[in-house]
Amino acid sequence: MEKTLEGIKNPHRYVLDDAQMHIYMLMKKVGFQKFTATIALY
Repeated sequence: MEKTLEGIKNPHRYVLDDAQMHIYMLMKKVGFQKFTATIALY
């Protein structure tokens, strides 16, 4: 997350790659249904 926040301050082409990979791994680990239910809580 820190890497993404730093990238937002100094934008570049790959700024969201780490965030995207983190979200993908969470979805893969817990399943899409649980992931979307968890996101809905926020």
